[in-house]
Amino acid sequence: MKNHRFVEIVFENLESIILKADRFEKLSFDSLQKGENSREHYDVFYADDVHFQISTKDESELNYNSEEQPEPLGMYTANPVSNRVHDRPEILGRLLNFHDITSLDFLDDEENMLSSVRVPWSENDEMVNEYMKVRIEQGYVDVRIRKNSMISDE
Repeated sequence: MKNHRFVEIVFENLESIILKADRFEKLSFDSLQKGENSREHYDVFYADDVHFQISTKDESELNYNSEEQPEPLGMYTANPVSNRVHDRPEILGRLLNFHDITSLDFLDDEENMLSSVRVPWSENDEMVNEYMKVRIEQGYVDVRIRKNSMISDE
């Protein structure tokens, strides 16, 4: 995960948001294991514990309502709506509305995939990752996805 310029956060429904790497105040993985049978042209890793903090300037960056959007975030090349947080800061709020991150993809300057980290997923619900916890703190959003740590454990 070296030399990346962007991080793409990918969600269960294949929507995604792309952030500049310098927005991450913290980004850590425990029990990171390289996938053995990857057919991709980039490395795929699996983590049991993912923790990151994304800097925020103000609460307006977290005011995202998917019901008001004309198109999904990302998903297809010809999508006229940007899924880049530096173009549309409010889409960062997607993290608060749905607990369904599936991977963090590390991209180069031209947004080509360098590597991907797949996060742990609770098998109790195919659309909601019960391992994912999100907190809003002063100046950042804190996200933790830890295997065997359910949302209700807080």
